[in-house]
Amino acid sequence: MFLSEGRWNRVFFEVLFWTALASVALLSLIPSPPPVPLSFNGLDKLQHLGAYGFLGFFRGISLQRRLRGRDVLIIAVILTVFGGVLELLQAFTGRTAEFWDLMADGLGALMGGTLSLLWSRRAG
Repeated sequence: MFLSEGRWNRVFFEVLFWTALASVALLSLIPSPPPVPLSFNGLDKLQHLGAYGFLGFFRGISLQRRLRGRDVLIIAVILTVFGGVLELLQAFTGRTAEFWDLMADGLGALMGGTLSLLWSRRAG
């Protein structure tokens, strides 16, 4: 099974997590984000939700152990703090920090972490 325990799977998801984390940081801190065709009101919140959902899932899967609810909360809190720091740093790039972006970050991280929890229970 692709997501079963194993050294290479752990390394794969570790690399995936850190690459995604660096990408989120870069995209959050560039002065003006690339234009998105077919944009609609609230699209940026969905982007935050999705990005942090992937981060939460990749982090949980990379731990390669049977997760507990506490693990998911720790993942979500750490990623939400990371998102908060990025929101504050955006002031130095000419962008603005938004409270609802941070909420979408936290909710996405919690959802992704929960998905990895369910996956670890299914696989374990």
